[in-house]
Amino acid sequence: MIQVLGIVAVVLLIVKYFTPLEPVRIWVFDKLVRLMLKPGFGWVDKIIILIGCSMCVSFWSILLIMHSLPMAAIGAIMARIIDLTIEKLDE
Repeated sequence: MIQVLGIVAVVLLIVKYFTPLEPVRIWVFDKLVRLMLKPGFGWVDKIIILIGCSMCVSFWSILLIMHSLPMAAIGAIMARIIDLTIEKLDE
């Protein structure tokens, strides 16, 4: 369970809260949004949601690393709870 929490912490840091990566995140999202505006590339919005959602990234990361669906689900829920807690504390 500690490994799951560690993966969730790293994912949250990378996806939302590590400011040195902010220019990279903005650049990637900008490129994907520009690609999505081209005809026939409407499916790119699913990729934007997938890489911008800490819950989604946590789920897939844990599933790929640990090969455990229950642990991946628990990790995704933990990521959401921690993310909401941090957002509430920032208010």
